[in-house]
Amino acid sequence: MTVWSKEAIERSIELLRDGFSASAAAEVIANEGLRKTCTRNAVIGIWDRHAKNQGVYAIKVETPTKQIVQKNVKKRQEILKEIERIKSHDGENYNAIMSLKRDQCRWPIGDPYKKDFRFCTEKVADITMGPYCPEHRRMAYIPSKYKQT
Repeated sequence: MTVWSKEAIERSIELLRDGFSASAAAEVIANEGLRKTCTRNAVIGIWDRHAKNQGVYAIKVETPTKQIVQKNVKKRQEILKEIERIKSHDGENYNAIMSLKRDQCRWPIGDPYKKDFRFCTEKVADITMGPYCPEHRRMAYIPSKYKQT
């Protein structure tokens, strides 16, 4: 454990008053040559032991208004509902696609957000030609001479 000089302690408290984070204060103290090396945790320790005795505390952040809090809670609830909806549907579809064998067609049939969603599962003649049966391969891969430019 190294001893902090009085100047380094005073400078760290000054940086706290100016709103610096512990990491930023440590960097400033090291760059100014007040200490050979200075870590975030060392600054936090100094602030804990010395700054509180002088009545200096971290900058107080204004508390958000009731309207802002309610708005954020509402947004969070909407996001959580959407996540649950996606999880429930994706979980079913994930299990469905993971249960397909290598030689089964993976052409999706129906709306992925509905319970009746499924995959074709017809036999894939040649798996090197893609993940679809011959019928769906014709639909998925349009020859270049038929593509619109």
